[in-house]
Amino acid sequence: MSTTETTTTIATQEALDAFNDAQAEFLEWRSKLNALQTRAEQQQALAKESEAEAASHKEAIDKLIRDESVDKAKLHELTAKHKAALSLAEQYLAFADELLQEKEKHRPYAMLAAERYYSSWERAVSSVVDSEVSLILDDIRDRLLRAVKLKELALKMAQRMVKTGITSDAYGRDNLTDLAFGEIKRHLAKSLEGFNLDLGSGGALALLERKPDIRPFTRSEIKNPMTIVKLRQDLARKQCEAQRA
Repeated sequence: MSTTETTTTIATQEALDAFNDAQAEFLEWRSKLNALQTRAEQQQALAKESEAEAASHKEAIDKLIRDESVDKAKLHELTAKHKAALSLAEQYLAFADELLQEKEKHRPYAMLAAERYYSSWERAVSSVVDSEVSLILDDIRDRLLRAVKLKELALKMAQRMVKTGITSDAYGRDNLTDLAFGEIKRHLAKSLEGFNLDLGSGGALALLERKPDIRPFTRSEIKNPMTIVKLRQDLARKQCEAQRA
């Protein structure tokens, strides 16, 4: 393995390691957000059940009061159940709010993790591609240089240069190289039209087609620092309001 190949491989592995670390960090934050949201929704559902139960007791109480022979013991029992159901609903909703506030508290950090995750993916992709291209060019370098030199030689000996009085000295060494590369480029361009790029399915190059899933955030959100600043300001404001209440 050449020094260039070794250096490139090390740099690529470091980029991939950074990507994997950033991915794990973001997924952990997202898992926390999802767990808090799920628990909050569970509490909200329980609150609705208690509210429905309270409404049922209220209806029974109204009906019992209108009865000619009021069963006070039953009335007291229903009233107690009605109050208990309403109290439970309030507690469920209060806990749900706590969970959602906790989720909002974590949201800025999760968003920062999402930005690191996406950015590390971009850097890893760039490093993987650079490494692959470097290895390919190292592999074909001598043949490619041979092709360039042959084209240079052909240009020097071209009959059109002799007939028009243009010599290789007039073209200059750099100009001849540019012309040689130009012809090789045109040759490759023709083949490129029908070439299918195979990135594989399990290798590092497969990263190119696997954009990070940063939901619930969007690309525009994580690239806008002001969004995170605003989230933190809103959180600080809510905490102050809660303390004054």
